[in-house]
Amino acid sequence: MSLRAILVVATTLVAHAAAAQTPPARAPWPADPEAKIARARALFDAGAMTRRHDGKIVFGREAPGDAATRERNRREARELLRSAAAQASPRARELYAGMVENGIGGEARPALARQTYADAGTRLARWRLARMLEQGRGGPKDLASARRLYKLSGDAGQIDARYDHARMLRAGLGGPKDLPAARAELERTTGFCHGDAADDLAEMAEKGEGGPRNVELAATHYLRALGCANGNFRPPAIKTRWRTIDRDIRIAIQAQLAADHGYAGPRDGAWSPALDRILNGAGANWRPSSGLN
Repeated sequence: MSLRAILVVATTLVAHAAAAQTPPARAPWPADPEAKIARARALFDAGAMTRRHDGKIVFGREAPGDAATRERNRREARELLRSAAAQASPRARELYAGMVENGIGGEARPALARQTYADAGTRLARWRLARMLEQGRGGPKDLASARRLYKLSGDAGQIDARYDHARMLRAGLGGPKDLPAARAELERTTGFCHGDAADDLAEMAEKGEGGPRNVELAATHYLRALGCANGNFRPPAIKTRWRTIDRDIRIAIQAQLAADHGYAGPRDGAWSPALDRILNGAGANWRPSSGLN
């Protein structure tokens, strides 16, 4: 092979290698902020979020691809949302703040996330901002403002915020303790499957906190917490502290299981093999009764 042919082959190989390492050209961005949001969520869905029982937020869901592709997608999604947020889109601001808070597609900038959540003003943004204020991320702790924002977000329909507002009312965080208001707030979550709220409401009904002691209500919501258990909430009290639940409520739980779920064991408040089978046995997949599914 001549020197010239060798040089041609070598040049071709270098060009092919460079092309393989060059990311594909980015398509032009749309001008409309909603179209930018749609494109960003196709790359990295910053609207997907799971709250774990330890309080940590598992943030986002992304399109498949190798590590380099996923990182490019995250960065482009973040830039698309930043651009849409600059067009005063509340939804874009909410999503962009989530990526900035969690350091996805770029560095984490919690102070900027706080401000962007505040600018967004959506119910989800207010809940996330309240969490940052309560935890002191991105700036000083401000429990009073966190409590106020949890209430605003919950009043707008954010169920996690209703739970967090009730938690602060019950503990006297960010303001005076108010047990009747905490119980009323938890009762506003009963149309939804929120395990922590159900357990807390059951405990308040058991202890007579914020209202009268109510055996049936406590039993119903202890079972509801178990039925809503999915890894996003605390382990349900029925499984973690059965023996510390008042005996009359344990008996009421067994009665509800007998009426609605085929429990045929004793109704004496004791843990038994029959109770273990219906709550933990193979194929146990049930939800509480009383129209609370």
